[in-house]
Amino acid sequence: MYTASRDVFAADSSSSSSASKEIPADEFGAAVRAAFEEAYARPSVAAGVVRRTAQAGVVSASITTWQRDFSGARKRRVAQTLVLGIGGGHAAELAAGAAADISSEVQALESPTDAALRAVLRGDKGTRAVEIWRGGVLQHSFDVAAAHGDFYGDATFGSLAWSNDNSVVVYAAEPPAQPAHGADMAASLDASPFALDGDWGETFGGKRPPVLVALRVADGTVRVLQTPRGVSPGQALFLPGAAHRIAFVGYEHGARKPGLVYCQNRPAALFVGALAGGFERVHSGAVRSPRLAPSGRTLVFLETGAGGPHAAASALR
Repeated sequence: MYTASRDVFAADSSSSSSASKEIPADEFGAAVRAAFEEAYARPSVAAGVVRRTAQAGVVSASITTWQRDFSGARKRRVAQTLVLGIGGGHAAELAAGAAADISSEVQALESPTDAALRAVLRGDKGTRAVEIWRGGVLQHSFDVAAAHGDFYGDATFGSLAWSNDNSVVVYAAEPPAQPAHGADMAASLDASPFALDGDWGETFGGKRPPVLVALRVADGTVRVLQTPRGVSPGQALFLPGAAHRIAFVGYEHGARKPGLVYCQNRPAALFVGALAGGFERVHSGAVRSPRLAPSGRTLVFLETGAGGPHAAASALR
């Protein structure tokens, strides 16, 4: 058997004549670290999109993986495109593009009406920018750090949507920081500098509740949308038509906000309205994940019983 001491692992035997084998502590530590890094450095798939190609039985798969960077003490997000041959119930890799580090990308989305057009929310070390790409060429990079706080790119509040005419991009972010003192602070907090406005806890600890932001692609003009009070908006998408109307999920709250990430039973309503303002509540309950049906005429979403079990079955509405 093996017994451990502070500096060595000694091989012990029931026979007193057996010689013990000592491994220096520094060698043992290096071996453990190497084994740990080999096991935990393996990429884990975070997301993927599979697209048909013009060739039968061949698809293109764009995948995003998480990889641990031990020397930099952080996680890296990496994107790669694979060409796969499909047949006989199996997939074979035909070609693989170069992997690209996209750790600074919070979200990215191609236009549903123009596959060459892509919007990227990029945030790293206090910088925030909205980038517009066309066919792999950067057309615009708008610095939005002064307009609002950090982007929201999670599944609960994260939003990134193109208008139907590709003239506007809507996304979710923290509102601008409140003034630190004085009359401006009192005015921004409804004349109460001591008003409580907590965060949503769990993975949102320390983040201000989100707002929806509209950016005009032509010139980078940014406007924070006026959504109903007492509601944290997210999961926004544009509705068909040229009127720039959107739908979003609004999580209802008071000064204190309960956890959301693991609790699909929190009160949340579906709102619809124009970017110019005037959002209407069209369904109340505990809704999430609104999507347009392929026809473009029907809005579908998931709903869990409000106030019931946290992970109860959801209904498709």
